[in-house]
Amino acid sequence: MRLTLVILAAFLLPACASVEMHTGKRPAKGTVKTVLLGNFEQRTLAYDPYVAANFRDALAFELFQRGYAVVIPREKALKKLSPADDQGVASVKEESFKSETAHPRFDLRVDGVLWESRWGDTLKTRTGAVVTVAMSLPDGTKIAEARYVTADPLSDPSSVRKITRGLAGKIYRSFGN
Repeated sequence: MRLTLVILAAFLLPACASVEMHTGKRPAKGTVKTVLLGNFEQRTLAYDPYVAANFRDALAFELFQRGYAVVIPREKALKKLSPADDQGVASVKEESFKSETAHPRFDLRVDGVLWESRWGDTLKTRTGAVVTVAMSLPDGTKIAEARYVTADPLSDPSSVRKITRGLAGKIYRSFGN
């Protein structure tokens, strides 16, 4: 029996994932109705041009499923936004933030960084991924940040679903009705 528990723990622990969220100034609960999904940057050595776009689409689905109106600006508008800040989370200069987001009406903006790492040798390769999202008000004030850490690859649709479901759930519990 003991051996069974040890073997079960050895298989389950590497697959564990966690999501943590920290908030600062936040809008009144229930006032966030429309979410703008901004820039999602991919940081990995493996080339997969669709990881960030697929992740953003999956997060849009999970937020929509929870009752939010979701706005995804065109790629051309997103490319004008500033690069990542010193903490590694995509940030926006206040001037460009107001000009790029003045047209669509939204209550919460979500930007993110997706990074994945692989290590080990040819026989045993391990994967780890971290997804960090920053949430801002329409005026550009950062009000929350969430991080999801997992041992699953970001190219796997079921792991992307698990990650986006976890993040959307945290957003809903923090800002939803």
